[in-house]
Amino acid sequence: MQTEKSTRVKNKLLEMGVQPPLTLAALPQDASNRSYYRMHDSHNHSWVIMDFEPGPHSLAEEKTPGDRGSFDELPFVNMQRWLKKHHVRVPEIYIIADDFLILEDLGDNTAHQWLSHQKATTAEMMTFYQHALDELVKIHASATSLSKACIGTTRQFDRETYNWEFDHFIDYGIEWLLGSRQDARHLRHYLFSITEKLCQFSICLNHRDYHSKNLIIDPQGAVRVIDFQDAIMAPCHYDLASLFFDSYFDLSDSMIGDLLHYYLENVNADFVHDDFELFNVELRMMALQRNLKAAGRFVYLFAKKGRATYLPYVIPTMKKVKQHLKHLGANTEFTASIPFAKIEQKINTLMEQGA
Repeated sequence: MQTEKSTRVKNKLLEMGVQPPLTLAALPQDASNRSYYRMHDSHNHSWVIMDFEPGPHSLAEEKTPGDRGSFDELPFVNMQRWLKKHHVRVPEIYIIADDFLILEDLGDNTAHQWLSHQKATTAEMMTFYQHALDELVKIHASATSLSKACIGTTRQFDRETYNWEFDHFIDYGIEWLLGSRQDARHLRHYLFSITEKLCQFSICLNHRDYHSKNLIIDPQGAVRVIDFQDAIMAPCHYDLASLFFDSYFDLSDSMIGDLLHYYLENVNADFVHDDFELFNVELRMMALQRNLKAAGRFVYLFAKKGRATYLPYVIPTMKKVKQHLKHLGANTEFTASIPFAKIEQKINTLMEQGA
């Protein structure tokens, strides 16, 4: 963080009555254009500083249809206010400046870290995911149509957006990664046919990136939700696919089935139907779209921004893609149009080279 900005952050905290001296430490960089820092006072109280470049679009990360309309505040701030109003457990915002926010410190215990490093029992995992779904139900139920108070309802997944994300995978997950143009006509035909089906689903407000790295277990043990600035209107299946078919963690099919039943029993809304088997097929269609987009994004972050952190997740994500295709009954001709073995070989090579 620049010295001048650091001084302004400290002055804002001092105005709040925080006791000096104040110390600032950088936190790990994520996939966004934002940077995070933790500031402590003399009593070891702490706050998280979100550092970003000024501008109305500075906190939006995803390609998003529509425009901001009459909204003149940061998407993160707008969505935090909306979600808090609907009792979603989001971090408090203490200070809003043009180029930084001072936020409640929720700690570093993301669900991903807890799931990966703790030997949680099946019962403990089920409890966590149920709590995560409780928050998701509140997000989804908070808006099913346009609200002038919520920027997320001014943006909606449409045909162009779905297809752009499919193309993002082809452009980076195949062509850039393998270093050659591919005959992707058959692949696009199949994927775009999935888009036509997705466009028929009912929609609600979605977080858009609801996975284990964006859920924090706070010091009191509650599940807290972060990184919600790209919220958008989409089928509820989108967030469910992000959570159940997380690129960063694997769930068994049986647990996914139990959790899906839990969600459907608790959401009680018009944007879902009660045909479980059909809903499960629809979920796999969305998960195919979501996982392909994620794999393409991971390669893009390496290709364009030099961030190799996400390359190890490409292969696990593509394994999920294979599972989705199997569940959807995709024919072997189509399956062969995705060069799974070549993608895996290239990713392994990049990681062996220290990428």
